Amino acid sequence: MRIAITEKEFDKLLELSAADKELSKKLLDEKKKFYNSITTNKRLATEKANELKIKRAKERVINSIEMMLINKDKINVNTVTKHSGLAYNTVKKYKYLIKNRI
Repeated sequence: MRIAITEKEFDKLLELSAADKELSKKLLDEKKKFYNSITTNKRLATEKANELKIKRAKERVINSIEMMLINKDKINVNTVTKHSGLAYNTVKKYKYLIKNRI
């Protein structure tokens, strides 16, 4: 089973499990295993994937804006969101691209 928790939540769990030594040991072993699993290659692969995702999102925003300019549609965050198929917050993050193209 896999559970995503913050460092603060983990510390609280560890504090609550202090009475059960076996459970505390298992929790600490899992934490150690997690930190050992973060290799340089894995970190670099994640960074590369994130850069690619950002590049693709920017391209979709720019392409949507250009199509909307050609069609003389109203251009704002909502319309670009609908046209590009991206999430509202993603388009909002690249709002400066909209302002630069108008």
